[in-house]
Amino acid sequence: MNPISYSSRDYSAVLSQIDADTDLKQQPARFKISLAAVFDVLSNALNAIANSLFIRTSFSRPQLQDVLSLIDYSMSWKQTASVPMTVNIDPSATASGPYTVLKSNLIFGTVSSISKPQVRFEARDNLTFSMGTSISSVQVFGQTTQAQKNIGTTDGSSWQQFDLPDLDVLEETLTLTIGSDTYTLVDSFINSLVTDTVFRLYYRSDGTSYVILPGVDTQTGKSYGKVPITGTTVYANYAIGGGLDTNVDPNTITEYLGNDLNVTSAINGIASTGGSEEETIDNAKAIAPIALRGVNYFINQSTGIAIAKSITGVLDCFIYNDGLLSVSCVLIPIGGGLPSADLKTQVQTALIERSPLEEITVNMVEPIYISTAVQLNVAVLQGTVLSDITKFINLAVLFRADKYGQYIKTAYISQGLSSAIDLINSTWGSLIGDTFSITDSSQLIRILDNVPTISFSETLQPEDLISAVQGFVTGIDYVKLISPSSPVVVGSSGIVGITGITVNPL
Repeated sequence: MNPISYSSRDYSAVLSQIDADTDLKQQPARFKISLAAVFDVLSNALNAIANSLFIRTSFSRPQLQDVLSLIDYSMSWKQTASVPMTVNIDPSATASGPYTVLKSNLIFGTVSSISKPQVRFEARDNLTFSMGTSISSVQVFGQTTQAQKNIGTTDGSSWQQFDLPDLDVLEETLTLTIGSDTYTLVDSFINSLVTDTVFRLYYRSDGTSYVILPGVDTQTGKSYGKVPITGTTVYANYAIGGGLDTNVDPNTITEYLGNDLNVTSAINGIASTGGSEEETIDNAKAIAPIALRGVNYFINQSTGIAIAKSITGVLDCFIYNDGLLSVSCVLIPIGGGLPSADLKTQVQTALIERSPLEEITVNMVEPIYISTAVQLNVAVLQGTVLSDITKFINLAVLFRADKYGQYIKTAYISQGLSSAIDLINSTWGSLIGDTFSITDSSQLIRILDNVPTISFSETLQPEDLISAVQGFVTGIDYVKLISPSSPVVVGSSGIVGITGITVNPL
């Protein structure tokens, strides 16, 4: 007879069964404890392995990426920032006609320092100055173009895979040259025809990536894309870059790194925006099943949001019905502010093309940020100094009521506290008036674990702010909210944006 049930899963259960056995209960305590501990450790290990194999419970990025690849979903990697650059050239260059600076010479950088390495920005298009002009502007991106790479030779098989040799490849810059064909990136092979020169891109958790070429369904004979002939060299063309570091302040991109002698100076008049870290585990777990369930078609609000958020540059999205076969779509771009015309067009086109019979009307609506200043009078507990906890009060307010709260929370859940701290400092640093570090972890975790975030069309109640601060900032006795004194109603396309926080003692 087996004294320990095969269904036992924890230390206490195993130990109680050992003590219930006449012979085993006589054994030394260290023997019984060791045996029960072994069962407990093995059970936890098996639970962890099992959980990592399901999307809903997965906690490991490498394993989640492998699982999601089975449903044709690739977790996106870092996105890069962009900004318009004002470029000055020698007036004599356009004295007798227009002058073009090639994109290969439109290269700029921030000034490096001991604490901040240089961030490189490049244009993706040439810049032409009309005759008699010496000032123009061009959009530049945080990237470094790499020399063309030979990544292998085709063998004529289906779904052939090739590794890319660099980290942090920017997907929007990647193309493959195979023979006389240029292969372009697609999100899925599902709609590809036998003549389509397309490929897929997948990222690993360390920033490396690989491409997969088209293949043939051996059961039906259908070709998903054009399979290259045997013995053809595959060349990859791309730039690398991306991440939060590419979001730089105004007037900081001042070094010209190109070789055109007519370029005299350049500067970014505004901050660069759009840089972000890799897709969070939490986001992938939410979006991948939605994308699968909708077969990549816009059939309801959740599938529409999934389509919109899959487009590079979209941080958040809200969709609501505004009539028969008509919806309104509101976007928050990465970096905040208003979405560009190009980003709105991309989302609008994607939603229409993926709607049934392409008959839906998609109205792109600008997000309305309801600017809200918060003023609180705070009484602290004995032994607490208000100035020591003011930054946590500010964080609780922002996390509960600002448009970026959900963005921060998603990063915290999937990437951990360190990533959340970096985002808090870069996103809200000027509003908080201070920075956070890992030494603040106890109080940060209390706020991030418990305070809910705001969403589009949600009315902010004064009580929401009071409960966020009074309930989850350590050292507070009670809070009196001065402003806002009434609910902040945002409307169907609005969301609260905190513009300032004032904290006074009671």
